[in-house]
Amino acid sequence: MKLISAFVFLLLIGFSEFQLVKYKNYIVIKAFPNSTRELKILNSLRSSLKNLVDFWSSPTHTLTPIIFSVNPSSRRHVLRFLKQQNLNATVLTNNLQEWIDREARYVKSRLQAFAGRDESINFETYHPYEMIETILKSQTAKFSAKVIYSTIGKTYENRNIYAMVIDENPNESKPVVMLECGIHAREWVSPATCLWISNQLLKNSSESELLQKFSFHIIPVANPDGYVYSWRTNRMWRKNRVPNDFFGFCRGVDLNRNFGTNFCKTGASPISCDNSYCGKKAFSEKESQAIRDHVLSIKKSKLKAFFSVHSFSQFWMYPYGYKDDLAQNHEQYNTLSKLAVDAIRKVHEEQYQYGSISKIIYKASGNTIDWLQENNLSEVSFAIELRDKGYYGFFLPPHLIRPTAEEFWAGVKAVIQNI
Repeated sequence: MKLISAFVFLLLIGFSEFQLVKYKNYIVIKAFPNSTRELKILNSLRSSLKNLVDFWSSPTHTLTPIIFSVNPSSRRHVLRFLKQQNLNATVLTNNLQEWIDREARYVKSRLQAFAGRDESINFETYHPYEMIETILKSQTAKFSAKVIYSTIGKTYENRNIYAMVIDENPNESKPVVMLECGIHAREWVSPATCLWISNQLLKNSSESELLQKFSFHIIPVANPDGYVYSWRTNRMWRKNRVPNDFFGFCRGVDLNRNFGTNFCKTGASPISCDNSYCGKKAFSEKESQAIRDHVLSIKKSKLKAFFSVHSFSQFWMYPYGYKDDLAQNHEQYNTLSKLAVDAIRKVHEEQYQYGSISKIIYKASGNTIDWLQENNLSEVSFAIELRDKGYYGFFLPPHLIRPTAEEFWAGVKAVIQNI
């Protein structure tokens, strides 16, 4: 694969080995709450040590693994507290930085090993943003008859937000299927999965029938600034990179809390330093504006299915996130979601839970799919948490990208073939 020189590979990947934010001696804990009492204990820990613990998954449901990292200054206190409460918890690592360094070395070796070979192999590893740009250009050059990519917006740091349109007969009017990927920076398997799917659609002749029926719109990295920052500076970064005050002490908005439905209410924070900070107003961010404007550019009633792709926990979810009320087409959502998780299970025997966001994971206002549902902009819209269930968390090894993408793609096809 001659998309980019080996020198540039090393230059780009090297950033992740010299990140400015280090996590030396941060511990990562997996808790398994068995009761509502134990959920309350975890939530009290979360609120009392707000800036010293980072919950990667939210303590909202029993019998579900909860992963969180702990600052070295609080590790003894947290471990003692969990033991006193007799809560089932395991230390996954005593040094989060070792996970970050190991991932960086592995990704670097994968990119080096397959440089110059067939490009399909490289869809089974993680890529820096600059490499993703080059992949998009290469795909467009090789498959110009059925793919175009365009810039749908610019970020605060002036990076392009890209959308790919993959369509066998682009002059025909067809239903649209849209994938939004990488809206949260540290969820690397999301862009990787969507790139794998784009490659599948372009190179695999067995997908030709789908391309006759649907036009696929894919936003491979919805949060370019945050994604680059997670590679170069802070692997655990989630938000975008917009300054929130004059001094820039607390940067970033959670883009999946910045959409215009029940803005900054349940499950979103008005505090700019928080990971779930909603922003100053709905659609204040260039990234959420770009997604909104692209959706609105699609002819009315043509957007059939929208998939917001996240990680981790293996959930297949639908509206609503901001309230417990059922969507008007709840029965349709329930039927399609069951078909999706059944299709997923048949690929690699992985189990996904399905249901509304508020019931399956937590309440969250201002998210993408609630906005789509409330404004009747897509017939169905889903938020998916990809692998895994809590062992690797955000550090899913690259060799699991392909099986993750294969099963998710099976779920997508089960939905769109039965709408």
